[in-house]
Amino acid sequence: MQNTIIEKIDLDKTQANTFLRALWAEFRNNFEQVGWQYIGFRYPSSTKVLIGLMSLRRGLTLQLEFDYKNKGGINNIYITPKEADENYSEDSIIKCIKNALKKGHNQGFSTFNFSSTIKVKYPETRLRWSNKGPIIHPYAGKNFTLFSDNDHITLNSKQLGFDLIDAEDNASEKVLAACDFLSTCLNTHIRRTNYVEKKLKITPNYNHIVYEDKEWIDGEPYINNSYGLLKEQINIIDKILSSEINTNSPLIKSCTHFNNALSIRADQIDYSYDEIICVLLISSIETLCEEYEWDTTTCPVCKQVKYSIKKKVKTLTEKILGPAASIHISELYDMRSKSLHCGHMISKKNSSKIIPLIDASQNNCMKPMRASFTNLIEFTSYLIRQVAIEQYDT
Repeated sequence: MQNTIIEKIDLDKTQANTFLRALWAEFRNNFEQVGWQYIGFRYPSSTKVLIGLMSLRRGLTLQLEFDYKNKGGINNIYITPKEADENYSEDSIIKCIKNALKKGHNQGFSTFNFSSTIKVKYPETRLRWSNKGPIIHPYAGKNFTLFSDNDHITLNSKQLGFDLIDAEDNASEKVLAACDFLSTCLNTHIRRTNYVEKKLKITPNYNHIVYEDKEWIDGEPYINNSYGLLKEQINIIDKILSSEINTNSPLIKSCTHFNNALSIRADQIDYSYDEIICVLLISSIETLCEEYEWDTTTCPVCKQVKYSIKKKVKTLTEKILGPAASIHISELYDMRSKSLHCGHMISKKNSSKIIPLIDASQNNCMKPMRASFTNLIEFTSYLIRQVAIEQYDT
């Protein structure tokens, strides 16, 4: 059987991925299954890419390829039957492609509502309370509701998709990103446990009890023994869930590092994971720096880039946290680098006794006890909250 070639559809990166989502949904709607042997391979010295083999039913397997003008886009599509019975119709494949092109161009999404269960790992301050109250005050945006439900938080959200499977994949990505951002809002570890599609109504008319202090840094944001959110943070969660904020943005990546660090800290029973926690927190700050444009020119004297990664971290932390905190974070940055590249331990001792010794470090003094990450955690979450509001609350 001959190849089916759809020529000159000429899609850029954003249009191409929207089209592919619509195409897989069309195949799911018109055939028994869409099973993949995914390959994802670009032929050497070519602009042609092999996506893989797709099984649409028993006896029908197609090879899908495309080429591009600009990387990330799609110009022509090539479909080759690898296994096809007498019922195979090229017209049905072409029809799916044309429908997908139309739906992708018109953003022909349907709306699906998902309910997600979120677990919170309480800090010690909350565990000491005798009257805990609800975990969090109820909040709602245009695309979500958030409220306490017994021992967990329920997050209901609207998600767009070309079918339920497409929307479910979208929901997984967006809800995880929202949980990571929520972790920085509450300064505690947030764990999403599941999500299910439900026929529910998102009601955006809650009477919000918002947290008023944007400058808080120590502890957690409590209002009457329950977590509270800033109104700006409600707006940002809405934007994450509605795709206005890209889940691949430096902000979300920074939040993911932060939430992962708190996950390890919440579960550790000793200090053996301190190195990893420090690496994740410093990496979170590093990633956050990429929310800004930096001077990429080189110094004419030393030929080094004017804003190295370390200088970006120092500049951002000094701007938002002040010089004292910036010096502390710069020291931890150096310790993190030596830990990763030279094997020097950030927390060499676990003893609480002070026994002064010297070494060949910058200060010529050995740190006598393990590093404390309480301040670094609070500094990092504060940085993320401030940058998020500055960059995305518009």
